[in-house]
Amino acid sequence: MPVAIASVNESNSQFVRQLAALCLARDMRVLVDISQNSVARKMKRFHKQKVPYILTVGDKEEAEKCVSVKCRKDGVMTHIPLAELADYLADKLERKL
Repeated sequence: MPVAIASVNESNSQFVRQLAALCLARDMRVLVDISQNSVARKMKRFHKQKVPYILTVGDKEEAEKCVSVKCRKDGVMTHIPLAELADYLADKLERKL
């Protein structure tokens, strides 16, 4: 899975589904976790699965219509506006190939 999405709490599940649909529309494989586990546990699980990009969504991100993106390769956390997310991920995944 090139992209994983972790929600901070269950109230963000609708926004997470919207992000997943956005990625799927660009033919990106997506793994979604809206469970009640902590974000740290979700991140650790995704890291073990070697997911290149992990999107984290909380109330702040939902209110600002942005997403926190963590790159597995360099560990950098970036805030990306929702409108630019699909292009950003597509570009990053293309470069990787």
